[in-house]
Formats: sequence, structure tokens, C-alpha cells
Amino acid sequence: MIAVALVTGTLLFSPVLATHQVEVRGTAVLSTEEVIEAAQVPLGVPLTRLPRATISERISALAPVADVRFGQSLPHTLIITVTERTMVYQVADRGSFHWVDGEGVDFHQTAEQADGLLGVLDISNERLLRDVATVVTSLGPEVVTMTTKVTADSIDHIVLTLSDGRQINWGSAEKSAEKAAVLPTLLGMKAAWIDVSVPSHPAIK
Repeated sequence: MIAVALVTGTLLFSPVLATHQVEVRGTAVLSTEEVIEAAQVPLGVPLTRLPRATISERISALAPVADVRFGQSLPHTLIITVTERTMVYQVADRGSFHWVDGEGVDFHQTAEQADGLLGVLDISNERLLRDVATVVTSLGPEVVTMTTKVTADSIDHIVLTLSDGRQINWGSAEKSAEKAAVLPTLLGMKAAWIDVSVPSHPAIK
């Protein structure tokens, strides 16, 4: 047992397991180079001795990163698997389109509009970003497909515009689950304007 322990300990600290390269998986928005540059993995250090918590913190500081996990391919490769944030809507601002995730985090910018919902709101208003994200993530898949735009003039005035021109007055992000639950029935009625701001008393006209 002592001999086995000595051999194991020797291997853990041995140059035989020194980190020589880094492999990045799971990225689409970020490039491999961006992740490696942020990670600052100390090459030459044994794979088992790498400061993985510190490396994870560095990578997580990149806006598109939602989660970081590590693996290894012996004898010399550290594998970094990144889970990126998922866009639930985008906001046009000054010639760019900002991607916003389900937590209301503005994590990526593009020059061209991507497929998906367009949010019309102040990109610098973090509260509105979160509230619109709450609304969008509460919607069922069919309603999301039907929706082209979400306008938020204030925290109490959020309006959805559907592809057929109908509008849904959502009010605030409060009780979004209840509002989303009553919406499908109202969508089956002939109405240009649907109001679910008070989900217990919805209205159409």
C-alpha cells in the first residue's frame, strides 16, 4: 500500500503529467483563442495541480460564459468545456444588435440582426433587460414563434407585437407565469388588442 501511494504521489507531481496544451469545447460566440487568453493556464504545471477555480473565474468573466467545466486527456491536455449563454431576445442600439439571455444579461453584439425576438427598450436599463427576459422566458414555444417584437417603455408597460400585427399588453413582468397561462385562450379569439396586465381579469378588443 505504501509503495502504491508513493507511486501515485510521484505521478501526480511528475512532469509526466505536465500540462502542455489546452483544448476548448462548446463555444460558438467566443473563439478558442479568447477562452485560452482569458484562462491563462500555466503550462508545465501538472494537470492535477492546476488552479482550476481561478481559471474558471477568469473564463467566467467573459460575458457570453454561463458555465465552465474541466476535463483532461492524459498525459498533457487540459480540456475546458464552456457553456455559453443563450439569446432569448436582442436589442438594437447604435447600429449593433445586443443579445440578451434569460437572466437579462447583455452578453454579445452583432452587426446584423439574428433570428428571434427583437426587444425595443433602453439597453442601459438593467431592470428592463431583466423584466423583458422574464416575460419572454414565460411564454410558451408557440407564442414565442408568433412574437416578433417586445416593447418596454417602462417597467409597467411591456407590450408584445405578434407577426400578424396583434398586440398584447403585458403590463409589468410580475405574475408573468399567470399571464402566459391565460394567453393561449385569448389568442384564439378575434381581437387586435389583448390585455393580460391583470391576469385574473384579461380583456380583448
